Amino acid sequence: MATEWDIDDQIKYLAVLPIKRFYPTIVAKQTGLPLQVVFEYLLELASREKPKLQLKWEIRCPNYYCARTLYVLDSFPTNLDETIYCKYCGKEFNLSIDIIFPAFIITPEYKNYIKENTKKKRYPSRFIKKHSSRFKSRSFIFKCIRISYRKIY
Repeated sequence: MATEWDIDDQIKYLAVLPIKRFYPTIVAKQTGLPLQVVFEYLLELASREKPKLQLKWEIRCPNYYCARTLYVLDSFPTNLDETIYCKYCGKEFNLSIDIIFPAFIITPEYKNYIKENTKKKRYPSRFIKKHSSRFKSRSFIFKCIRISYRKIY
């Protein structure tokens, strides 16, 4: 059974990727937890004293063939009667709840913390020299190092 720790692991994984923001749906899909549980936990992480995440609100074009993000807002829009123009497809539409989506940004402080603590662990050269008789070739050594790195992370 997936837990909140699985959500934390997923956020650590996302922190090392070159992404601007992510959606709660991807975390729910990867962990197998209900979307409501994931969203509430992500909100909790965004509202801490030292937050790992920032909550943003995206306004997307409702056109099926466009569906691009038009605006990224810090707070939920209060005036839902606005008319918005999509610069990509050229259509106007009224702002509604159906086209506003939550997105989370990983804070730069947390991203840097994760990147510093998950650097590749390299075997010292003395390890290779000491155990060189056990290895068939140099490429085999590096293959073993890569496999052990994958198991760690």
